[in-house]
Amino acid sequence: MIRAIWLALACAFLAGCVSTSALEPQGAARSAQQARIYLIFPDSWAGKFARYNIEIDDKPVGKLAAGSYISVDRPAGRHKIAIKWLISVADVAHEFHAVAGRNYYFVFNIKSSTSAVVSGGFVMAIPMPGTSVGRPVTERNSMAGVYISQLDDAAGQAILAQLTKPQ
Repeated sequence: MIRAIWLALACAFLAGCVSTSALEPQGAARSAQQARIYLIFPDSWAGKFARYNIEIDDKPVGKLAAGSYISVDRPAGRHKIAIKWLISVADVAHEFHAVAGRNYYFVFNIKSSTSAVVSGGFVMAIPMPGTSVGRPVTERNSMAGVYISQLDDAAGQAILAQLTKPQ
């Protein structure tokens, strides 16, 4: 039974080993009545095998892989960004008010953790480094491996220059 659980977890984990996909056009000119929201997943060793389902206002907008980003345009007003997991208890969400004509940069950071590895009868604690980019805007949900941070315009533009452009 334990092996079946580990196998299912490994399959779910490896299923994320694909590229970023956006459900909306990328790189189009933004209208003055829209806010542009950048959703960023920084490159990290811990995130190499993860891919996150992203929703805005409870509607899917794409999937993010490590070292990539997508952008979406939304009208001015209140919006909710959410990272969705296989189990809803680990979902992470942030609500914010968008102003037309502005850019918003949200980063999905991976929390640092420690994993136990058993080898030759010994248990070793292996540190798993995370990412810490921007100013956190969500609580660090103990069930979720990620949290959302926000960047100002200059920092947002600088990090986008280092990441894979969406297709």
